Amino acid sequence: VYAESLLRQTLLSASSPPDVSFDSSCNRYDWIVLAGACSNGPLFVSRRIVFDLCSRIIKDLQMNPFKDDSINFFPLTALSYLVRNGGMNVSISFHEKDGRQSFSFAIIDELCKSVKRKSSANGVTTGERDMQIPIGMSQLKLPLSEAGDWEEANTVIRRAYLILPHLLHAYERTPAISSCKTLIDSIGQVIPPLSEWDEVKLSVCLPLLASILNCSDHVWSKLEASSIDGLK
Repeated sequence: VYAESLLRQTLLSASSPPDVSFDSSCNRYDWIVLAGACSNGPLFVSRRIVFDLCSRIIKDLQMNPFKDDSINFFPLTALSYLVRNGGMNVSISFHEKDGRQSFSFAIIDELCKSVKRKSSANGVTTGERDMQIPIGMSQLKLPLSEAGDWEEANTVIRRAYLILPHLLHAYERTPAISSCKTLIDSIGQVIPPLSEWDEVKLSVCLPLLASILNCSDHVWSKLEASSIDGLK
């Protein structure tokens, strides 16, 4: 019970801004403690820590989807630190699937979402490119709507470019290869002519895929044949 309480307190501290008296040249000891727990503990410890940090990241993206200055970068920077200093179990926990999808793709989904999160009458989220295609004259867009989509997509891309540098380290480790096929399949669904939301998806997915392919000379030997075909 005490250990769980201490872990919760450390995760809360690691996901929050440092004390006002904190010197930027000093170490974040809460991050160091978590990294030590991940590198020296069993896999379930890393899973618990990664689950908490990723849940905070996803919740923050959902709560503040459009404001660049409102993003809480501390769970992101803490996760990036753990990936680099907490051993391989951190990357494994980040990329392994828990049910439907991994934490890595849950974050990608949030980064690619439209600013408009209103649901239409049939329950399909509007503004997202993976929605059903509406049919009928009433669905034709006026130029003003197209301009609005372009501005909205650029807002989402700007936010993604603030966040991606903190995630790239997680895609430069061998466990990231398990996410390669899903990334390739997702990119492969984008067919010209590109819409604004196709550009959003490519802007997020291509840098991550490039990081995986460049992480090791052994990547290509570990890729499935279907993944290699998808890159051609």
